[in-house]
Amino acid sequence: MKHTLSKCIIPAALAIALMHSGAIAGVEESVDLSEVPAEVMKVAQANLENLRLATDTPGPVDDGSVIDDNIVIVYEELGDVTLVSANTETEDDGSFVYEIQGTVADGRRIEIDLDPNANVQEIEIEFMIEDVPGAVLKSIETRMPGFAPEFIEASHSPSMQVIGYEFVGTMGGETMDIEVSADGRNIVVADQ
Repeated sequence: MKHTLSKCIIPAALAIALMHSGAIAGVEESVDLSEVPAEVMKVAQANLENLRLATDTPGPVDDGSVIDDNIVIVYEELGDVTLVSANTETEDDGSFVYEIQGTVADGRRIEIDLDPNANVQEIEIEFMIEDVPGAVLKSIETRMPGFAPEFIEASHSPSMQVIGYEFVGTMGGETMDIEVSADGRNIVVADQ
């Protein structure tokens, strides 16, 4: 019995130590921007300079890339980014990231996630409802009638391709967080 008890105490002690170290998956810890390694900050700032969003507009537009006769991609410059805060997080897969948050001139929130080697993992940008493609909005309207978004964030790959959207809003009097694929085909209700 003594042997069995020690097997339980050691793993429990390890779990408690990991919880206090912030190394448990999904745990965010606020850090001062000065605590983020210089190379990580340098890469974050370089990726946030001249930040532009690709938006579809009815064509033709002189400064855009024509996709077909009716749709043109226009690149909207977001302006200077002011960095305001940072977190560290251990992801569900065990990877560690620095999450650096900021705002642009129009007040949109931005977050850039980088690993300890300064590789960009994701860039999240607050979107307005008019920035979201119609197919995504139609999918939500069809599959979640009555959902009213209050906050929208688009997740971008390091190459600035949208990989998905997160909507926080209400439906039936309850606050919901939903994740929608870039094409609108998949909708997942996220944990609150």
